[in-house]
Amino acid sequence: MCHIELSNYVKKVRDSFTKNSKFILNQINLKINYGDKVAIVGPSGAGKTTLLKAMVFSDPPSTGKILVNGKNPWAMSRSKRHGLRKQFFFVPQENPFPNRQSVYHAALGGLLPSMNALDSFINLFYPRHLNDISNVLSKFYIEDRVFERVDKLSGGEKRRISLSRAILSKASFWALDEPLSGLDTGLARDVMNILLQTSTDRSLTFVCSLHQVDIALGYFSRIIGIKEASIVFDLAPEQVTDETMRKVYER
Repeated sequence: MCHIELSNYVKKVRDSFTKNSKFILNQINLKINYGDKVAIVGPSGAGKTTLLKAMVFSDPPSTGKILVNGKNPWAMSRSKRHGLRKQFFFVPQENPFPNRQSVYHAALGGLLPSMNALDSFINLFYPRHLNDISNVLSKFYIEDRVFERVDKLSGGEKRRISLSRAILSKASFWALDEPLSGLDTGLARDVMNILLQTSTDRSLTFVCSLHQVDIALGYFSRIIGIKEASIVFDLAPEQVTDETMRKVYER
């Protein structure tokens, strides 16, 4: 399992119009403990995705640092950092599937970090993990699509394949970016129940960004509100009031 700590974490990028640097994360101080279930909320462009990427150390900070189980991944060799990443699984907002790829091979991506090169090669031609993948797809009601091409699926079905990859992975830390995008309300709640139950059963750390504030408050034990690249609050759901949320979402 993974314990994450961000200390005075700053991420800046160069504005393509003004050529000046701008903050996309600004002085973030945050601890994510083993087994935490955390929802990150805030308006579009607030920094939710960048914060998730910081937790899985996809890019180094401009200043400040991240510690994973007390160690700085950016002070490690590339090979050790790559090995550490096997404990993490990040699901982006966009579904990263080639159109001609089968659902089986798309879902197989969740197992690849824990597979050796020979097993990966064999799976190109012979579906050795069909039962495992079909069982997970059945949780999301799409097991009958396992041999169809990805481009034949709806956006919501593609989203569920992305989430199936997380469940199939051996990771101990999930970072899911808008996992409920493209899903209707009823299905979104079913999917969130599956994700939370699985993460609890495996004692995983589960952090996700959400636009659905009601689901964040109803399902997660910790809510982080972010606005204009800075954390506004970090509270238990019962401590979050309408006024607290207004501070995050008001322009």
